[in-house]
Amino acid sequence: MTSPNRFESLSPFESLSPFGFSDEEDLRLCVIKGLDEHFLNSITDYDTEELEKVLNEKYVVEKDQEMTLLIEASLRGRTKIVKYMLEQLCNVNLDAQGKVFHFDSIVDGATALWCAAGSGHLDIVQVLLGCGATVDLCTKTKSTPLRAACYIGREDIVECLIQYRADVNRTNIFNSTCLMIASYKGHEKVVKHLLLNGADVNKQTNCGATAMHFAAQANNIKVIQLLLNSNAWQMKNHHSLTPILVAAERTHYELVKYLLSVLHLTRKERIEVEELLGASFLNDKDSYDNNLGFALLKHSMEMRLEI
Repeated sequence: MTSPNRFESLSPFESLSPFGFSDEEDLRLCVIKGLDEHFLNSITDYDTEELEKVLNEKYVVEKDQEMTLLIEASLRGRTKIVKYMLEQLCNVNLDAQGKVFHFDSIVDGATALWCAAGSGHLDIVQVLLGCGATVDLCTKTKSTPLRAACYIGREDIVECLIQYRADVNRTNIFNSTCLMIASYKGHEKVVKHLLLNGADVNKQTNCGATAMHFAAQANNIKVIQLLLNSNAWQMKNHHSLTPILVAAERTHYELVKYLLSVLHLTRKERIEVEELLGASFLNDKDSYDNNLGFALLKHSMEMRLEI
C-alpha cells in the first residue's frame, strides 16, 4: 500500500531515481508529476496480466483517498496518460469508484469521469466518454459528473455531458438537482444551458426548496430572471418561505425590490415581504440598518391599516 504524502515533495529529477520505489509506485509518481513519457516507457515492462492488475488496483493515499491510476490521472488532468491508458491498453476499468478529496470534503464513490468533470478537464471528459464511461454513474451521495461540472460552472463540460445523454434532472440524496446548484453558485450560462435542455425549474428538494429559493438565497438576480423566464413558480419551502421571503430574510434589498416589481403578489403578501425585510435589517448583525428597518416596518403597518 502506498504511504500518504510519500511522493508529493519529490522533484521530477528525484522521481526518476531507480532506488526505493516499486514499479507500481513509479507509475503513480509519473501521474503525480505529469511525467508522460516516463509513464509510457514504464508500462512496457509489464505483461498483459500484470498490467491489467496494476492499472485497476486501488491504493490509499493522503486524507484516506482511495484511487486507481485512471482516477488519479483524471483528477490531476494528465490527458496524455489517460488517453494512452484507454486507447492503447485493454481492460482498464473506466467506471471504477474511489474516494477523493474534492470540494473540501471526501467524495466517496467518485469515478474518473466525475473527477475530470469536477476538476475542469474537458479533454479527459471527452476521452472517457468516447471510450464508454457511464455518464450518470454517481457517488455515494448521488452526485453525478454533470452535477460536479455544474458546481464549478463549466458550461463546456456540461454541454459535453448532455451530448452523451446525461440526465439533467437526476437528483442527489437531498433531492437537489444540477439546476439548483448552478443557480446557487450563480453560473448563468450553465443555468441557461440546463433550462434549454429540459431541466425542471420547479423541482423541490427534501426540504421543499426550488432553484428559485437557492438563487434568492445567494442573491443572484440574473439567475432569478432566467428562472422566471422559464416559468418558475413561487412555491413555499418546508419553512413556509417563498423565494422572495428567502431574499427578504437575508436582507437582499435590491433583489426584493426587483421581485416586488415583477411578481403578481397580493397586498397581504407584499406586506409580509416588507415586514420580514424590515425585521431582518433590525436583526442581522452584518446587514444591520436601523433607519431602513424601521422605515420598512412603518410602511408595512400603514399598508395593513389600509386593508
